[in-house]
Amino acid sequence: MDQLKGAIPLYIYGGAYTEPLMNEYFGRYLEMTKKYNNIFGCHSNGSLLTELEDKEQFCTRLIELADNELDYFSCSLDAGTIESHKKTKSVDEDWFSRIIDGLRLLVAIRGEKTSPKIRVCYLMSKLNSSPDEIENIVRIMESIGVDSLRFSVPYMVYGRDFDQVERYRGRSEL
Repeated sequence: MDQLKGAIPLYIYGGAYTEPLMNEYFGRYLEMTKKYNNIFGCHSNGSLLTELEDKEQFCTRLIELADNELDYFSCSLDAGTIESHKKTKSVDEDWFSRIIDGLRLLVAIRGEKTSPKIRVCYLMSKLNSSPDEIENIVRIMESIGVDSLRFSVPYMVYGRDFDQVERYRGRSEL
């Protein structure tokens, strides 16, 4: 990042099946991003927000570093209740409440600031897309005051035969 000296305007942190907040250097990555006035985006499952705030004031630092309207924190939630979250994520523990608490904390710390944008992504499935479930997550997100809640249909994994994707599309996406 020092060698690039701002040549790349946007850094997006996330990963496929990984959690960026588990990286012990993540706060430093954000600081380096801002050193050259770059923009950051973070995609997380949100499960560590409260723990990291207690441990190292991570949320407070994230909010302090956000100085551009395009900076954002995105949380993949994918459920509207504790039970559907457990089923969707194949876990026994109540991570849903922890994630909701973390989102509340982020919004509270941000206060009147307008950045970073706090977004929630909801990947719909048979387990989490009943009308009651959707209404519940909309109510929760409105009460927290996140900036956006995006609903997405599951996608077919890459590298599949076209006929497989077409059958999936007709069965799942529609």
